[in-house]
Amino acid sequence: MANEDKATRYHRLQRRASIVATVLTAVVLALLLVTGASAGIRDLVIGWFGSSFILTVVGYVVVLGLVLEFVGLPLAFYRGVTLERRYGLSTQTTARWWIDHVKAGAISLVEGHLRTGR
Repeated sequence: MANEDKATRYHRLQRRASIVATVLTAVVLALLLVTGASAGIRDLVIGWFGSSFILTVVGYVVVLGLVLEFVGLPLAFYRGVTLERRYGLSTQTTARWWIDHVKAGAISLVEGHLRTGR
């Protein structure tokens, strides 16, 4: 019974963190639109790559992804390290978690690049 209670608490905390991450993402996206920061990102990317529509879109998506990743990083760490250790589900070091997290991000970028055919 104690294991069931512990598992229930773990999953409840994971769900809460997931909901908070989703709400945080929505808030950041809304703020980017309302404050004009979205247009600022677009202008920054145009400054880097010129007026190529494709490069602007790809650059914008990459920058936006990096912004969202940075904002969500504390929750990702909480879910991937703090909770996992608290409930005895991981013995992974913090350094190893960072390495894996960076590798996963790099793979996502490459996969996105390959899917777009660019």
